[in-house]
Amino acid sequence: MYEDIKNGNDRILFFSGSNHSASINQLVVSHLAKTIGQDQANTIHLKSFPSPVYSLEDEQTTGIPDKITELVDLLDQFDKFVVAVPEYNGSVPGFFKNTLDWISRARKNYRVFQNKKIFLIAVSPVGGGSFALKHAGDILRRLGAEILGEQTIGNFNPSQFNGDIDKSEFFSELQGMAYSISDHFYKTK
Repeated sequence: MYEDIKNGNDRILFFSGSNHSASINQLVVSHLAKTIGQDQANTIHLKSFPSPVYSLEDEQTTGIPDKITELVDLLDQFDKFVVAVPEYNGSVPGFFKNTLDWISRARKNYRVFQNKKIFLIAVSPVGGGSFALKHAGDILRRLGAEILGEQTIGNFNPSQFNGDIDKSEFFSELQGMAYSISDHFYKTK
């Protein structure tokens, strides 16, 4: 599915921790990747890598799901990530946490993000996102990641701009976020 992904040390992989088909977080990471440019960015939909709810018993009887192995192989190709994390009840979505649980079991060393840099964002239709960023940062650090920065966008409502984000009131804020992401990644080479 993602065989056309271009890898390389200076490329950034963008994805959202959402499995919603109309995720505003996925919309924003896709826009940010496009803004940063195809020569530097790739975007995936994490929901393309489904897995059952993690349990040690399932892992011992059926092993790591093929889609999780495929995802970990893809993640291994990148050193830089932008991860958009929706906030559900003051935390990360269960889907995202479950995916992290599975990928942490897919290799002998659970620190699957060791020596990898991550910039976290949260987009919310209200003012939230900061609790999810904190929780996601804690989990990702445990998995070896270096969190370079965090940024939230609140009161984000896609119905305000009919899907054309370039003509929205958020355009300049997203441009600034894209600049901030590039600055964080490329000043730390």
